[in-house]
Amino acid sequence: AQDKLVSTLKVVKAKKVTPRAVVALIDTGINPYSVAFRDKSPLARRHPSKYIPGYPKDARPLRLSLDLPYEKAIKKDEKKWTLVQRGKLYWIPGTRIVGAISFGAGGTNCPSVEVPPANGFLQGDCKEHTILDDHGHGSMTASRAAGAPNSLAPDARIVAIEGLGAGSVEWAMKAPWIDVQSNSWVNLVPPPVPSGTTTAFADAAKEMLTLAASGNGAVYLAGVAPTPTYLLSTAPA
Repeated sequence: AQDKLVSTLKVVKAKKVTPRAVVALIDTGINPYSVAFRDKSPLARRHPSKYIPGYPKDARPLRLSLDLPYEKAIKKDEKKWTLVQRGKLYWIPGTRIVGAISFGAGGTNCPSVEVPPANGFLQGDCKEHTILDDHGHGSMTASRAAGAPNSLAPDARIVAIEGLGAGSVEWAMKAPWIDVQSNSWVNLVPPPVPSGTTTAFADAAKEMLTLAASGNGAVYLAGVAPTPTYLLSTAPA
């Protein structure tokens, strides 16, 4: 799957700039303060619509304190994060994150009755920020896909989609300026086939390279002995 991602990432042709591929990560959000997403080139200060054909011109810049240590940056930017709206597309100047949008909590574990989450740890006061990764998984997958300096496609641009499910898959599918979408999540309750999730993946695969987790389970959660993994993958595309 990794070789296929590298070989089939399409480049976006634009005037007077190096072509870039755009990869969407549907996950738990992203931590834009991470150095893995930093970009000091002039491209990182230009609105993505200037060099990515079809990119929405009304996407808003989310200007963050990238020059501060994480804890200080979060404190300084707290008001900015409270103003971020779900369903609105942002881009983050100074980074390779050309798109960031939220359709839900993205896996932040805030149950009314605490149970061990799939990531194996409880989340303290369970604070949930829109787009900002409160879980960690989304930042990890994004850095492996298109982080710097070492990743599958270090020159690619990133679109972070917070919120797991068919709706996010369909949103990415309907964005012609996105070349690839990657999904490292599954339904906690295996859905029937067909279902909204399986249909969304099948449709998305017709439009773009679509990668979906398979057997993405943990310690018998939704699995059975002797294989501690999910009974059904997110569905083959």
